[in-house]
Amino acid sequence: MNIHPLIVHFPIALLLTSVLADLLALLRPGTVFKDVAFFLLILGVIGAIAAGVSGQRAAEALAHLPDLREAVEQHEDLATGTIWLFVALLLSRLYMVIKGRFVSIFRAAYFIVSLVAGGLLMATAYSGGSLVYERGAGVKPVMNQTPRAER
Repeated sequence: MNIHPLIVHFPIALLLTSVLADLLALLRPGTVFKDVAFFLLILGVIGAIAAGVSGQRAAEALAHLPDLREAVEQHEDLATGTIWLFVALLLSRLYMVIKGRFVSIFRAAYFIVSLVAGGLLMATAYSGGSLVYERGAGVKPVMNQTPRAER
């Protein structure tokens, strides 16, 4: 059973919301947004790893379709880069928490990288959606079905 479609939407939402919460934390220092962004980042990275594992299994099920191989590999490459970038953000965030302070230049660099990671995440999601909705990956064809109105 392919559980990738069931899992993948959660890390997308969590990680993009984490980036948004980081933006709000920059605009409104001293608010809860910094902690919210960190919590969402943790959950999002865990979900992204689960989505990556389930996506690997889903890709194996498509191995017999050579027409999709290049598009699937591109999606895998984007997903791998996205996961590693968000893992790096999480590790740097953990470092900042352990140190107990957020150096301004480090915070700015962190936010720029998180914007890049968010953009890469959206590109990954787009390529996955394109695989399904434009290329029909993992979709069973519906044939010989009578339309509802005629039943």
